[in-house]
Amino acid sequence: MSPSVASVTMAYNAARVLPRQIEALLQQRRALQEIIVVDNASTDGTGAMLAERYPQVTVLRMKENSGAAGAWARGLAYAALEKSHEWVWSLDDDSVPATDVLVRLLEGIDSLNAAQAEVGMVVPMPVHRGTGICYPPFLWRNGFVKATAEQVNQPIWFADMAIASGSLVRREVVRKIGLYCPATESPDTTTCVRGYICFSTTQRPRCKQWRNSCSKGGHHPK
Repeated sequence: MSPSVASVTMAYNAARVLPRQIEALLQQRRALQEIIVVDNASTDGTGAMLAERYPQVTVLRMKENSGAAGAWARGLAYAALEKSHEWVWSLDDDSVPATDVLVRLLEGIDSLNAAQAEVGMVVPMPVHRGTGICYPPFLWRNGFVKATAEQVNQPIWFADMAIASGSLVRREVVRKIGLYCPATESPDTTTCVRGYICFSTTQRPRCKQWRNSCSKGGHHPK
């Protein structure tokens, strides 16, 4: 059975740039079960634009700007815990994925066969649309180091730190490790460490049997 996948976009004053992303999500070769936007207390009419042009998009309106960590936590809680989507595709509001990115990410997971059950996160290789420069993940070798050209050219490989935008996060990661709690944690310290361990990077990348994998794709960051 095909897994349920929802996208979660953290948006702040994104009325101008967000339509480009929404159109790209609607054109994915593998359809999303839900497109979710966390409106982080925008003041430029982002919510009104979405309601008018994209009524099929689920909009979570934050009462105040809680920063990227707070918005991501809200989106993950809704998509993974409330709606029980198996995978959550996280995006910045100005990221524009190519039409085959989601397909290639899921294919990368499937290619791992028995090991796929241990994968907690899979990310594409971000490419800057204007310059063509790609941004490979980093490795941890008693300090962060760049991946070799040989690794970067592999169709799928394991890394220790990656750009969060474009990441596909498994529901079980959210359930087992939890989310940022603004009442008890500082977004500049505890939140960042927790986010790295759970979803993208850590000095212990195989902690709790969750491994980060990186599959080359056409996701474009800022």
